Amino acid sequence: MPSMLGAHSDTLLLVHLIWSTCERRPVFTPADDAWLAEFIAAKARTLSCDLLAVGNWVDHVHVVVRLAPALALSELARHFKGAASHAWNLRGEGPTLRWQSGYWTRSADHGSLARRVAYVLDQRMRHEQRRLDEDAEAWALV
Repeated sequence: MPSMLGAHSDTLLLVHLIWSTCERRPVFTPADDAWLAEFIAAKARTLSCDLLAVGNWVDHVHVVVRLAPALALSELARHFKGAASHAWNLRGEGPTLRWQSGYWTRSADHGSLARRVAYVLDQRMRHEQRRLDEDAEAWALV
């Protein structure tokens, strides 16, 4: 039987990931959104992941990402959370940022991808108008 070690692999691992601030403390203002999105996008690139969308509310963050095949989802969450809180706190421009343990995630497929991306990008307005996806927000609102 031929070896598969040198074979090319094609993967498409799309995930919607949400994590929350410690004790659901409101930390992020609209003025912070661009910094947070740019930081997470840069971190995704260092992890060989494609960030498709990032959005947040005052106390949690949503991302849709194409996961690198060699990276475990738990490692992605750890890197995003740890790097973001470290960089945020070094800035010293807002309240101290600590994350709740854990995260919520769901896989996405091409059929749901456009809807998920739009949902994530529209987080501020959706929360202000209470137009939330119950599946995606159930864990984050606990």
